[in-house]
Amino acid sequence: MGLWIARLEKTWINDGDVETRVLSVPHACSATHLELHVDWLRRKERPPSSNGCELWADRGSLFPNLDFCESVETQIIALRANEPRFRAALRALRDLQTYCESWTTANF
Repeated sequence: MGLWIARLEKTWINDGDVETRVLSVPHACSATHLELHVDWLRRKERPPSSNGCELWADRGSLFPNLDFCESVETQIIALRANEPRFRAALRALRDLQTYCESWTTANF
């Protein structure tokens, strides 16, 4: 039996343009469904990095599908735990990692 996946449509405004993307999201609406997601949940239960230094040090395990260019290191390390930029960067990197996990076409 495979994972239970919901297809959701995400819509947002970007520079005045409306953008839409269909997302595949694992879900569990019963105990049986939850059991099907155990491996996926274990991968997701990493403790969050508390600052840019930890985020940079943990980037390989947190974001295995992402390649970071050298110039990003200084920018990420400079992020402090309680600033909105850190939370926004962490959320964006997680979203990008999730998207890249399901990438099925050739490299771009």
